[in-house]
Amino acid sequence: ETCAKIAQLFANDGGYTGPISYFRSFLFKADRDIHVRFSMSQIGDFNFKRYMPRIYKGHQLPIILSDEQLKDFMNINLEEYVNNKHPKNKIELFHDFACFLLHSFMAPCDAAYLHETNITNRNTIVIKRRKTFKQAEIPISTKMEQIISKYRGLSPYGYIFPIIDDKQDKLHKVYLYQMKKFREDLNLWLFDVGKRLGLNFRLHSYIFRHTAISLAVNNGLPVAYVSSLSGTLPENIQKYYYNGYNKSNVEKLIDVFENL
Repeated sequence: ETCAKIAQLFANDGGYTGPISYFRSFLFKADRDIHVRFSMSQIGDFNFKRYMPRIYKGHQLPIILSDEQLKDFMNINLEEYVNNKHPKNKIELFHDFACFLLHSFMAPCDAAYLHETNITNRNTIVIKRRKTFKQAEIPISTKMEQIISKYRGLSPYGYIFPIIDDKQDKLHKVYLYQMKKFREDLNLWLFDVGKRLGLNFRLHSYIFRHTAISLAVNNGLPVAYVSSLSGTLPENIQKYYYNGYNKSNVEKLIDVFENL
């Protein structure tokens, strides 16, 4: 009850950095501890009002993959990356996970803990984002369905991906240790992929979420709908992702008035 009251204070007034970020992690750890009589559901559905994503200097857009770069990544020869440290099944998991992030608009921490129970009979995935507590419902694309089917049954705990071991997770003092370790390994592999593809920036897992949001809004999907898919505030999408001067948007605008 005390945790719930403190969380409400943070939710109604305050930022998202420093003590509030630590407190959010503390709450999630309490929620996962079977010996603690606390659940995130006690807090209810609230948002950190002043939550803002990373501030980009000069209000630059986040780094995203171009159409060509994305195509190159999707079609890499995975055999070229197999070695003693990274067997084929691990490389496939890395690539599939990155593709899933792109199609689902998810952050790595959300996708790693994605459970079969998050899949609805509407062929969608419903989650509550770990960072903002905002609920998001994402339609399952053909690619997502292929990936889900590929890994179905491999996790004894019902997770979509065989990444998290619930028993091992409880043994680590570091919050979300297994997810963070997987993300670290994934990012190291993506960095290597990016270098081989000749990218002039460091490729990492979060770029696929950035790319998904930018692709969606720049191809005509309403900002409000993309907001509901990604669990990101509409004003943040407009400020950090949305390219209002995209050529296709200008052409569509002209067509609207010319066809009146």
